[in-house]
Amino acid sequence: MKMIIHNGYFLAKILLDSLDKKEYLVFEVDNKYEYKSKIYKHIFGFINLIIIIFYKKFSYLFNNKKKEEEVLLFSIDEIELLPKLLWKYRKAKNIHLWLWNPCNKILRNKYEMLLYITLLKQTGLLIWTFDKSDSETYNFNFHEQIYSNKLVTEYREEAKPNLYDLIFVGQDKGRLDELKKIMNILESYNLKYFFFIIPDKNKTYTTNDLKLMSTSSINYKDVLSLINNTKCILDIVQNGQYGATLRELEALFFNKKLLSNRESINISFAIENFIKLENIYKDSSKILEFLNSNMKENREVNNYDINHLINMIFKNTPNP
Repeated sequence: MKMIIHNGYFLAKILLDSLDKKEYLVFEVDNKYEYKSKIYKHIFGFINLIIIIFYKKFSYLFNNKKKEEEVLLFSIDEIELLPKLLWKYRKAKNIHLWLWNPCNKILRNKYEMLLYITLLKQTGLLIWTFDKSDSETYNFNFHEQIYSNKLVTEYREEAKPNLYDLIFVGQDKGRLDELKKIMNILESYNLKYFFFIIPDKNKTYTTNDLKLMSTSSINYKDVLSLINNTKCILDIVQNGQYGATLRELEALFFNKKLLSNRESINISFAIENFIKLENIYKDSSKILEFLNSNMKENREVNNYDINHLINMIFKNTPNP
């Protein structure tokens, strides 16, 4: 039996629901384990990992006969939850982990993160990531960022005039000043844009900045509708982000143009379909030329489909 366990993240549910194969048992983990403080959470997480390592090293003493099941922990990286699941499925033939966050977003302290990764590997966990830098730093198995062909087939609308030239949907995360700069450029050329900016928690904003923020949430179906009705998607990655983002995959799969500040844009993009922010800052008129140019068809995207990842994990035996 092949099991895929996720943490309830909305996009994980959507992508896993689009799997072609019916040979997987897919379910959400019951609950997250809460500790009163971050210190307790980390201490108990590390202790649990050490217990699992001890058990694995001396499993012959416990008559530990492995089961035939294989387990994929999909985007579960919480230090209070992951060790619990590793213990629960300790007799599985293989346990894989798909990291959907860069490591510097999981634990901020690099030494603590290194200890966490070292202990996880000692348990026999097979770790996969979309982040090339993390793959090289920690010797993880690498797979490109993922999306879903089936999702695009279901939600892609027939070609029609676009309501917007460019859209952005995302949390502030310190990007507001750059977003305002881009707004000014778009307005100077009378370009139509839609920015849905979610304010950061516990951050104080000026009255004018609050006017740019959204006070409500947005569901993913509405995001897909916006994607269908725009020429271009704006993607601003944060420092330390080396892997492709969700915005980039949306543009790739829905065949939209991409304006991004990421250094290494997905090679499946037709070269006419993306432009780097730095080029716009150097010469703002390039935005007009870019948005008004003909759209080209992006290249093969099947290697970025979730089915490709799942097949690669379960049909291969990667090195831990």
